[in-house]
Parts: sequence; structure tokens; C-alpha cells
Amino acid sequence: MKDNFATFIKKHVALILVLVLVPSAITALFALCYRSKLSVRDWMSFSGAALTYMGTVLVSTVALYQSEQANLLSKCAYELSLREYTSTFQIHGVEFRELTQPQILCDSDWTKNISSNFFFFEIDSDMEYCQCYKVGLKNNGLYPLVHMSISGSGYVERKHCKEYMEREDDTLVQPGETFYFLICNSFKTDNLSREDIFKISCENVYRISMTIELKIKRIRERDGSIAVGYSYKLVEDKTKM
Repeated sequence: MKDNFATFIKKHVALILVLVLVPSAITALFALCYRSKLSVRDWMSFSGAALTYMGTVLVSTVALYQSEQANLLSKCAYELSLREYTSTFQIHGVEFRELTQPQILCDSDWTKNISSNFFFFEIDSDMEYCQCYKVGLKNNGLYPLVHMSISGSGYVERKHCKEYMEREDDTLVQPGETFYFLICNSFKTDNLSREDIFKISCENVYRISMTIELKIKRIRERDGSIAVGYSYKLVEDKTKM
């Protein structure tokens, strides 16, 4: 409470100084010029007016402080009420495989629980293999996730280069459920020392979205297999309804 009031005083120090110093200066000037001409009654009236003014300033300052505190509490209460509708999810594991396109689309043990495929290359590409990340996403919110979008770099074969791409899909992930999807990218101009970075955004039924940045690093083990490590962080949380 004391810290809040001190912050309030610092914020409005200019206004408080004007309200206090200007009347004080006028009072001092009046007293110097007319002190010999004023009777006791005049001095009492003048002192009463000065004290009334000081009381008014004090009461107004307290009222302004309480008003600001009430507005702050109202804002906090509103932001807390939005938390119920916030879109919240977490990455629940990342796996890696080298697969052909037919293997991606077939019902294998690795892809049987996949709900969506996001291809970050041209679908009509004749490449034999592509890198596939199987990503699990758990809905920690109170409402279903209904839309997902993923952005990152992908290989455009007709241009022979990588470009920034965005893929999106409507989905349905109930609260507490884990949703599995594939991010399929090209091996063209690829190397193991580079991190693959994707931005994943999910939107719930109230059109409130959350965006994370997922970084995936591949490491070749001594036996020739490829292991993956990943990390992610919150990029954007749109809680406005």
C-alpha cells in the first residue's frame, strides 16, 4: 500500500507541487504586503480559508489515488477473467524419421495416430525421401482447439531454394487430449548442424490464439541413427476477445 502511494505521488508530483506551492506563494506575498493593515479577525478568516483549501487538496489527492487503484483492480479482474478462455498448449514430444511420401500417407505404426500432415515442400515433388518430425501437442486449456497454423522454411523445387512457408488446417483437440501431427520437410540443401525453426499457432473455439516457436536440432549418433532435441518458447498470446 505504501509503495503504491509513493508511486502515485511520484507520478503526479508536478500537479501536487502546483496545487501546494502556488497558493503558498500567494499567501506569503499577501502576508508581506498587508500584514500591518489586517486585524485579528481578518487573519483568522484568512487562516481558515487557507486551511480549508489545504484540506480540499488533501481530500482530492486521496480521492484521485483511490480512483486509480479502483481502475487498476478492475483491469486486473478483467485480465483474470480472460484466463478462462485462453488458448494454452504444450509440446508433448518430437520424433524424427526419414520416410517416402507413400510411407507418410500409409497407416504404419509410426503414423497411425497422426491427425494432420504439414508438407513444407511441393506436394508433387519427386523426391524419394523427406525428413518427418512427429510432434505431439497437448491442449492444456479449458476449451477445444479448432485451428492450427505452422510457419517455417521449406524447399521450393521449381526455384531450387528454400522459402518461408505457412501451412494451416482445421482440427479438433479436446481439453486434456494430445494431438499428433507431422511436419514434413525436404532434404534438399539440408544439413544436420542446422536448427529447424517453426512457429506453431493454435486457436480455440473463442478464436483466442497462442503462438510458440519450436526449435528442433538433429544429432547423428555413433550407430548412424538420428536423435532430436527440441525447445520451445511462447511468442504471442492473444487473449483479446
